[in-house]
Amino acid sequence: MKKIFLIIPSLHRGGAERVVSILANHLSRDIFDVTLILLEKRGSYLKDLHDDINIIDLKQLKVSKAILPLIRLIKKEKPDLVFSTLGHLNLALIISRDFMPKNTKFIAREASIPSILNQSEKYPSLFNFLYKRFYPKFDKIICQSEYMLNDLKEYFGIEENKMVVINNPVDFDKIEKRLKDTNSSSLLSTDKKNIIAVGSLESVKGYDLLIKAFMKVKRDNICLSIIGEGSLKNEFQSFIFEQKLEDRITLLGFQENPYQYMAEADLTVLTSKLEGFPNTVLESMACGTPVVAFKCPGGIEEIIIEGQNGWFVEHNNVEALAIALEDHLDNKLDSLVIKQSVYDRYNLNYIIEKYETLFQGVLNESA
Repeated sequence: MKKIFLIIPSLHRGGAERVVSILANHLSRDIFDVTLILLEKRGSYLKDLHDDINIIDLKQLKVSKAILPLIRLIKKEKPDLVFSTLGHLNLALIISRDFMPKNTKFIAREASIPSILNQSEKYPSLFNFLYKRFYPKFDKIICQSEYMLNDLKEYFGIEENKMVVINNPVDFDKIEKRLKDTNSSSLLSTDKKNIIAVGSLESVKGYDLLIKAFMKVKRDNICLSIIGEGSLKNEFQSFIFEQKLEDRITLLGFQENPYQYMAEADLTVLTSKLEGFPNTVLESMACGTPVVAFKCPGGIEEIIIEGQNGWFVEHNNVEALAIALEDHLDNKLDSLVIKQSVYDRYNLNYIIEKYETLFQGVLNESA
């Protein structure tokens, strides 16, 4: 049995955290001895973990403070494979690889679009250099989308054979169970058309553009509900009140079970500036609800099949978004077809099998 470390800062709400919790739960116990390493043991996905998962808490949320304990742990335990995700953590581990066991394999899961995300760093040129210099030292890099793979190839010169595309999984069984556990009464207005958006209230999600677009929607029987928490909550709430839109736009905060909202909504909308491979889009479709999305950098173009499970809008085009929201509320799509479009490509068993095949292939290279 091969010993695998899955490493992530925490299991706080987020797409990468969700994927790691799914991997920890579903990787074959007949093949892999899985240990989950958290820089700090916190986050809403902890409660979703199976009881048999070994968790090590480093009690150091900052990567800079956790890297030495990580090196010591890996040197002591000598895992066959280390899997990590999120850019700063990936870089810290691979820069330190020479101090760790030579036989341990390292796989990174890239969580965003580095050529864009690095520009938000204090020293963008430094991070671009680090990606070019050290990322090729990984035995394999998992990209969530073809877009992400091409970004790493084009901007950082990483060879294509060093990378593999594995999309994010959708746990249909979990979603169906959570839908059965929901309230019998409706959570959204039953006498109006309902649009929802799901994601953190941060700049990258583009909710400022969404609210501005909604201001241009003329029909007063349409409501917008935004699920999520974040640093811009008060700013958005103040703007909504200033524009006298509090009867039409609601900030619902974090919802433990967002799936009933998704299932009840007429549309889900995505206005992000960039998205690696948006889980909320996949989950909305798994609930049978179509998606209107900005054609932003990332994997969204690989998910939406125009007119079958959703529609695209020109990126950052507020006018076009307002028109699309009104128009597509009346374009009914078959919910079963929407669900099937996601199930066929991203169901949990299919994606987990891809991960297991990749892990075994990398491990066999050293056999």
